[in-house]
Amino acid sequence: MNTRIILGKNKIHRRCVRMKNSEWTERCVLCESYETRGIHILESFLCHQCERAIVRLEPEDPAYKETIQKLRKIKASALLS
Repeated sequence: MNTRIILGKNKIHRRCVRMKNSEWTERCVLCESYETRGIHILESFLCHQCERAIVRLEPEDPAYKETIQKLRKIKASALLS
């Protein structure tokens, strides 16, 4: 496994990533798969598929509460670091 150093506000972060067809991949905070496409929220990565699923998620959906709890972990981990 290779690591890439990412510079943040007054910090240096190391993220474990894998090479996939000579492209960097990062681990999604929701589905925990390694993907090349996605967005960064605070210091966490959210893959494109999970981003789309969140946009389509309705509050009545059983997966809504679980998704919200996982997204709250992003905020907590950023506040603790």
